[in-house]
Amino acid sequence: MSKQASIMLGTMEWDDPVRAREILSRWVQAHQQPGSAVFDHQLWVDTADIYRRGRAETALGWLLVEQPEWREQLQVQTKIGVVAGTDETPTCYNNSGDHIRAGLERCLQHLGVDTIDRVLIHRPDPRTSLRDTALALVGAHRQKITRQVGVSNFSAPRLEAFNQVLAEASQGTLTISAHQVQASLTVPDVLGAVVDPNRYPGWMGVIEHRDTLGIEIQAYSPLSGGAVFQRAGGARIAEELSARIGAVATGWLMAAGSVASAMNSSIAVNGEVAIGENGHMYETLDLQSGNLLIGLGVILAIAGLAVSAHAAWRKRRYRAIDTGKTMAFEGADARVEGPEGRIDARFETWAGLGLVVIGAGLLIWGLVTNANTNRVITNNVTTKYPEVVEVEPNRWIGYALDATLVYEDGREESGVRIIFDEHTGEPHISGETDENQQ
Repeated sequence: MSKQASIMLGTMEWDDPVRAREILSRWVQAHQQPGSAVFDHQLWVDTADIYRRGRAETALGWLLVEQPEWREQLQVQTKIGVVAGTDETPTCYNNSGDHIRAGLERCLQHLGVDTIDRVLIHRPDPRTSLRDTALALVGAHRQKITRQVGVSNFSAPRLEAFNQVLAEASQGTLTISAHQVQASLTVPDVLGAVVDPNRYPGWMGVIEHRDTLGIEIQAYSPLSGGAVFQRAGGARIAEELSARIGAVATGWLMAAGSVASAMNSSIAVNGEVAIGENGHMYETLDLQSGNLLIGLGVILAIAGLAVSAHAAWRKRRYRAIDTGKTMAFEGADARVEGPEGRIDARFETWAGLGLVVIGAGLLIWGLVTNANTNRVITNNVTTKYPEVVEVEPNRWIGYALDATLVYEDGREESGVRIIFDEHTGEPHISGETDENQQ
């Protein structure tokens, strides 16, 4: 039996290929690390042609070209059928055959692949006949553009109708393999429809498709953009289990998805880093490298300037000797005297300049590293505390940070102490600093 995907890596926020490489590298490593949340699971990555207006797919494609071994390990799922809006036009849905075929061509170009493992129709389009959409997908399947097809955000009746049309158009060779819907502790509609159909009538029958049609149910936004971290019930359960609330949120979905079926539900984890290398929800902090690089850079730059200054003095001495004005430069060259000294002075000049360049490079590297650390700090804090939009660091005491927090309502709170877990990067706001308590 093949391994089932229980957690997928989402790419909705991917924009920078360098940052994406860091995320995907940790994701691949986590699948190989016993004890991690995704160990021994299928390596699925979820994206869409509309994410960052195609830049997310392009970033993923760039990585697959740069790291060809990842293409052998990863299975790629993308979504099409949404037309991004502009200043003049709103976002709309288009599942017409022409749009699907053109969209698939763009996806292949963005991803740099010949075949996509699974393509989902991103949103239902009531203006387009199901047969028109189905014929485009069947054609793509026959041309080996995609191995599997699925849908997202479909009602149960529409999915069943589309699945039947798809089977008829393909003469039984192609049916829906996955259905992606929004589900989380804060948006329980799909799962809630199982136990309380009167309250969630729009999603009746969706979960049952796991058993009746063998369809994999995927939950997107399982952390609700960070809102699950503020849910009191989830926080209480996490505390009782001595677990992280993010793990409780994803674990709840995984358990609910596997109760009545041998096929686990997939969780498309949308966000920059939903599960880190040890199955954690945050990025670890590097508090030493940036300052060490800056310190070393300053030392080398100063040393280079000193060497360059000494070389300049030697050159002036030799020019004075050539003109007979040696009174200010009496004595012997401390390094090399004679004709070789002039050559040595030139080498000393280049050595000094080299030290200055290396020092400047290390200084810039250190500043960039510290800037990245500040980004990680903000990401970790806003992930756990979504009401916070900005973190302004003031001073560090070990892994405790005294900072000013800016909230989404514009309010600022200074003198807040945030303690970060040394191993996982998880932040804990402990209250005011000692200075403010006095």
